[in-house]
This record gives sequence, C-alpha cells and structure tokens, in this order.
Amino acid sequence: MTVAGVLALALGIGVTATVLMLRAEGETLDAQRRMVLEEASHDALTLSRHVVGQQRALGAAAGQFHPPDLARPDVLQARLAGEHVLSTLFDALFIVDAKGRMLMFRDDAGTRPMSLDVADRPYFIRTLEERRGIISEPVTSRVTGNQVVLLTWPMVHAGAVSGVLVGAITLQRRDLLATVVDPTNTEHPALVIITDAAGKIIAHPTADMRGHSIEADPFLHGAFKRWQEAGSPAELSGIDISDREHLTGVAAVPGTDWLVWRSQDVAGLLAPLRDGRTEATRVAAGVVVVLAVGLAIMLRWLLRPLYRLEKRADRLFDSDIAPDEGWPAATGEVGQLQRVLRRSVRERALIEERNNQVLQQLSSVLAAAPVGIAVTRADQFELVSAHLCQLLDTPQDDLLGQPMQLVFASNEDYFAMAPQLAASFKVSQPYAAEWQLLRRGGQPFWARLSAQPVNPHAPADGIIWTLQDITREVASRTALEWSATHDSLTGLANRTVLEERLARAVSQRPGSMPACVLMFDLDHFKPINDEFGHAAGDAMLRAVSQAAATQVRSVDLLARIGGDEFGVLLEHCPADAAQRVAVAIRDAISELAMPWEGRSLRVGVSIGLAPLTADYTDAAQWLADADQACYGAKAAGRNTVRSHLPAGLAAGGPLGWQQSAQGLRLVAQRTSNTR
Repeated sequence: MTVAGVLALALGIGVTATVLMLRAEGETLDAQRRMVLEEASHDALTLSRHVVGQQRALGAAAGQFHPPDLARPDVLQARLAGEHVLSTLFDALFIVDAKGRMLMFRDDAGTRPMSLDVADRPYFIRTLEERRGIISEPVTSRVTGNQVVLLTWPMVHAGAVSGVLVGAITLQRRDLLATVVDPTNTEHPALVIITDAAGKIIAHPTADMRGHSIEADPFLHGAFKRWQEAGSPAELSGIDISDREHLTGVAAVPGTDWLVWRSQDVAGLLAPLRDGRTEATRVAAGVVVVLAVGLAIMLRWLLRPLYRLEKRADRLFDSDIAPDEGWPAATGEVGQLQRVLRRSVRERALIEERNNQVLQQLSSVLAAAPVGIAVTRADQFELVSAHLCQLLDTPQDDLLGQPMQLVFASNEDYFAMAPQLAASFKVSQPYAAEWQLLRRGGQPFWARLSAQPVNPHAPADGIIWTLQDITREVASRTALEWSATHDSLTGLANRTVLEERLARAVSQRPGSMPACVLMFDLDHFKPINDEFGHAAGDAMLRAVSQAAATQVRSVDLLARIGGDEFGVLLEHCPADAAQRVAVAIRDAISELAMPWEGRSLRVGVSIGLAPLTADYTDAAQWLADADQACYGAKAAGRNTVRSHLPAGLAAGGPLGWQQSAQGLRLVAQRTSNTR
C-alpha cells in the first residue's frame, strides 16, 4: 500500500499540477482576453467622453456667433482670440462661412484672417448636410501641412447654417492616448492605438506612426487583417480578434468613426506561470519523497481509527446526531483531527442558531424600517427591504442580482456618484447625497441616498444603502429658490438679481466693458389702475414685460424693480447700440394696445440710459445715474430716451449727445421728432 500510495501520489501530483497549470494558463488567457476587451471598451468610452466634451465646448462657443458677426472681421478676431478654453483643447481654431470660405484662423502664432476655401472638404460638406458636429478622418492641413483631425460645429440660425466653427487636433503634437491610457498600469503592459474606420492611425505611442496605416505596425498588422476578414465590425463592447501569439481587442468609440485597438503578448503573459510550473515540479518531487517515508511509518497506526473517523465525518452535518456522539477514541493526528472536527460541529451548531436569530431580527428591521434599505456587493443588489421595493415600484425578485445602475435616472449620474462614494469611504465617512432615480415604469423621483460599508476596512465586502423619497422637498426648495430671484407677477428677475449682476459687472472691469443699464418707468400707468382696477394694471405690466423682452438679447437681463419700474442690463453693448435698444423698447411699448372691457389701453415709457465707465465705484451709483436719466426723460415730456453722459465727454461729441444746465444727456432726436 505504501509503494502504491507513493506511486499514485507522484502520478497524481504530476497530473494534477499539469492539468491545473494548463487550466490556469487557459483561465489566465480567458481572463486577460476579457480584460483586453473590457479595457478597450473602457478606453473607447473614456475617449468618447473626452471628444464629446470637446464637441460640447465647440458647440457652446459656436452658439455665441450670430450671422451679422460673420461679416465683421474685427468681431470674429476678438471673439476667436478670447476663446481661451478652446485654445487649450485644440491646436487651431477657424471659422468658415456657409460657402466654405475661411474667415478667421487662430493657432499658436495668433488670430488672423485666412483666405482658404474648404468647400470641397468632406467634413465641411457633411456638416452642412447633417447640421450637426462632425469629426473628420485624419487629413492634411492646408495651413501647416500636418496630419490633423477636425471637429466641426454648425452655426444654425433660423433653420439655416450661417457658418461653421472648426477645431483642429494635430496628430504629431497631441497624444490622444494620454486621455485613455493609465501610465501607472505596468503589471500587464499593452499596446494601445487609435485609428479611424479605414485603419489610419490617429494616436500611437510612437509619434512617427500617427497618420500612417495600421498595416505599418508589425504588432497589429495581422490583427487588422483578421478584423477586415470578419467584416470590419465596430462594437462598443469590443471584438476579440486574438491569435496564438497576441491577445487583441478592438472597440468602437461612441459618437465617432474611431476604433481603439489593445493588444498584449501571450508569451510574456504566460511566462510567470510556466516558470512557476517548473518550480512546482521540483517542489512536488521533494514532497513525494518525504511523504513516502512518513506514510510507510504512520499508515498502519493511523488507518484503523481513520476509517472510523471517516464514517463519522460522512455524517458531520447530520442534524439527527448530537455534536458529541459517534466519535472514535484516537490519539495523534487522527485524535487531534477528531477533536477539531468535534469542536467545529459544536461551533457550527451555535453559529447556525445565532444566524437564525440575526436573520429573524434583520427581517423584522427591514420590514419595519420607514426608509428603503438595501445591501449591494459588486454593485449588485443582494438584499432589499419591502419599503425600497415600494419606492422603486419593483418586486423584490426583479431587484435581487440586478446592478444598482439600473435604478439611476441617467448613466452620467451613476458614474458621477461612484468616485464620490469612494472618496467618502476613503476617509472613513458615510456617504450621503441627493440623486434622481427611476421607478419601474420610468417615472423619475428625487431620493436621498446614504451609504456605508458593511466592513469599514473592506468596502468590497458590501455596502449598506438607505433611500428616502425627497421629491416634494426638492420641489419646495426649487420653488423657494425661484421665488427669491424672480418677480411673481411678470416672471422677470427681481431687483436683487439686477443689483448682483450690476455689482459683478462693476467689479470685473475692464473685462465687462462696454456695458449699459436702462431704467424705464411707464407713463400714464396710474390712471389705468385708478379707472380700471389693479387687475388691468397687472395685465398691462405683464404685457409690457413681454413687449420689452422681445427687444433684448437672451444674454441681457430684464428685471422688474418694483411697481411700474423696470431695469435692463446690456452687457458687452456700447452706448450707441444701447440707445437703439432703448428706442426699440420704447416703440414696442408705445405700440402696445391692450384690450380691456371694450377699451384699448395704452401706456408710454420714459427710459434712462447709463453706460458703464471706470469712474463708478459701486453698482448703486451706476443704477442711480440711469434712474436720474429716466427722471430727465419724464421731465422732457415723457415717452422718450435720455442718457447720463459719462464724465469728461464734451458737447459736440458723438451724434445725439447734448449738454444742458441740468447735466449731460443723450436725446433720441430723430426718433422723437418723427413721432
């Protein structure tokens, strides 16, 4: 028996080691293959978010341009030179009109006009046809001669494209891999590159490879051919195109025609396992020799009680046998094993009894808790309370085993929550925040989420969540915030908001200049209140608010100060343009005829204008000067515009400015005379 046991042991160890090593190699390759796909997909999503962020920034900047701006090179040059955020995201920026003529160009050398025609470029044609942002394939820049990728955004006004804002990324200068590759991950180094759908390299660890075909890379040449033979699939979750020598995955970048390629060398990956197999074989041989000697000595002594112990061990968890019954009397290792097993059986019985009690208590707590409670592990629901199921309108069986991401109203919210949660646990603090979640039918609601780990030293062991529905609380808070900054009758901003914006403009000089503030007061409004009542007066105030709002830009601030007094902040607006806005507001209100009880009610408006200058020390004086100009307009006969003239501007200056004993003012002469 000893010889047979030794031979069987040696054979078993050898076969087991071989099988386990082969299995370990296979499982390692399978796990690494999945990891390659997951990391390729993750890199693609990360790159997509980076590029989408660039597109959004481009779109936000494009929205600031209006069709008249395209005909003014000075305006284009000033605005393009002021795009500091875009200048950090792109190597060059330029604006083209709807015919493809380049109007203005900005790069490291500065902002300047450029006479080029890009009407034949595919990216420009697609932008006009699809009226959305486009990401081009790598092209050769007609300005620098470098390989670039262009991001476009159309300037759409009144349903037509008036121009296109374009950002250029120079492939030889910017390494797009820096946004997706973790430089600290040296455990399993991999080759990562980015190409377009045709295989042209957009990003590569070797800068000289950018702009060339992927076929020029010897490491991925074969993988690219296999990908083409498979039909050139583009999947967000990644495609496995591995061979015996390389583990390779390719994933599509959402929102672009780009692909992320990730590849690892199989030989380097399996080298530690193969070295371990050789070492394990030597160790196993020594163990077999030692065990053979010990087995020969102890076999006869241990065999008989060991057999009886085996019989009892077969019924180790049999509840019909008491924990201390049926154990053989033995000494040595068998006796020690017998005592250990007996103690284990006793402790297991006690633990089961305690667990049953704890489970009963936990079930009672979950059933009685007035808040939703859940336990998650690996981001999946393992335990949920009845109240949580009620809040989410989802049966318990449909929640258990599902990812927590399923209940969030948006994936962006879920991915934003994860780092906040990790940061709280890192400093041993419970997590609490408000997020919008979804009920089973897709109905969103606001919830307060609180979380803490089951084991503070090992958050991966599980997380305990509590959830409260705070939809009404959020709605009440939002209503209070709105009412604190808006006039309830007209829906316009109130005096507090206007004063805050004026103070900010004064403090940000000279960057906030030019800017003007208008103060206007309704003429003949009191008779409407006296004769027709406050309901008519309120209706007239709403109508005046709507008429005035049609004459200002969306970036301007129109506010009701109180009673029939209104104010307008015109930022980045010179005095002559502000005067035109004031006249337009006056005309719009003067032409307003509100029907009321068979009558047509009308009011006039007196407007005062004050431009922002370096002389103002606070916003109150600026507003007071505009108010004083408004009084001047009323004194001059009402329904007219007067302006407070900045200090130092003499008579005989710009057209429309006059000086009198009452002070300097701007008279809307031509408009007033024609009316």
